[in-house]
Amino acid sequence: MESVGQCRQCGEPVEWRTSAKTGRRYPVNALGASGVLGSFHSVSCPRKRERPPIHSDPPVASSQGNGHANGQDLASLIARHVAAVMPPTATLDEARVRAIASEVAGGRVNVNVSVRGLDGAVTTTDAGRQHKQFPILLQVIARRRNLWMTGPAGSGKTRAAHNAAQALGLAFGAISVGPQTTQSALFGYMDAHGNYVPTEFRRRYEQGGVFLFDEIDRGNPGVLTALNQAIENGTCAFPDAMVPRHPDFVAIAAANTYGTGASREYVGALQLDAATLDRFAMLAWEYDEALEHDLAMATYEASGGTDPTVAEGWIAKVRRARSKAQALKVRHVISPRASIVGADLLASGMDEATVSACVLWKGLDSDTIERLR
Repeated sequence: MESVGQCRQCGEPVEWRTSAKTGRRYPVNALGASGVLGSFHSVSCPRKRERPPIHSDPPVASSQGNGHANGQDLASLIARHVAAVMPPTATLDEARVRAIASEVAGGRVNVNVSVRGLDGAVTTTDAGRQHKQFPILLQVIARRRNLWMTGPAGSGKTRAAHNAAQALGLAFGAISVGPQTTQSALFGYMDAHGNYVPTEFRRRYEQGGVFLFDEIDRGNPGVLTALNQAIENGTCAFPDAMVPRHPDFVAIAAANTYGTGASREYVGALQLDAATLDRFAMLAWEYDEALEHDLAMATYEASGGTDPTVAEGWIAKVRRARSKAQALKVRHVISPRASIVGADLLASGMDEATVSACVLWKGLDSDTIERLR
């Protein structure tokens, strides 16, 4: 270990080490800009320790600002996404994520959207770093219009719905829909003692908030028609009473299809009744590769990765395979999860061939793999 240079923030030495595996020199307790090794501390800097503690889920601020990236909001967003793909026993240094976020997302812009509420008032919401189509989602929800989000696996539909509710100050509830989802799972039921057992859907319908029907195109069409009255009309018949719809209730449906039946990739999707589909505005939700890049890079560094070029090369490999799969119409989904989970595994020391087999190729035959390289 050697000491080269001083921290630009506190003046203390910055320690460097030479990798026995690659021969590259890297700082043990320093972080650079845009993936370049630099000369200031990341966690151990005394001036860093003077900052107030970071809360795990800071409130979203409304601002008329210029839209430049807010490090604290971004760090929290990245931390939540990283936590979703880390093993249950893994730990994440949130101060480290904040430092990484400020570097990885430097120059990115926040989603800063002006929305007109039901009372006619216009509110500018600074929602932090979000998906590129988040402004459309936010505008629709602000008007309390029901929205159907159609997008490929791993495109961030569920997280975006939750973030939209937070940005508008609304409560959030959800259910994962499947062929065995019953009406009682949605509307509640009367128990053996004559007491009503409510559901989260009932609470959001009656008290207000965003309710997400996740994977709605996997639901039984006959059961889902029972929602037609609730999500569009002013009242709904629950087992215990007729309940008026709260003015702030809004429904979001997340799906891989438009409810018209199975596709080559999503064979479990069902064809839903046209009366149900007609109650939603439709939004085609796409992959956001800029956000995918930021999350994968943050995951790699937060997991202990020391060579940013490894993560950059992995992300490029995933995107290349995805593009070829789409062009060749190969029935294989390559979502941003491949970039994020793969970056974590590479940072842990797993070799790239094994990572590729686990999270990218996933059982494809050798001929198809060669076509997608």
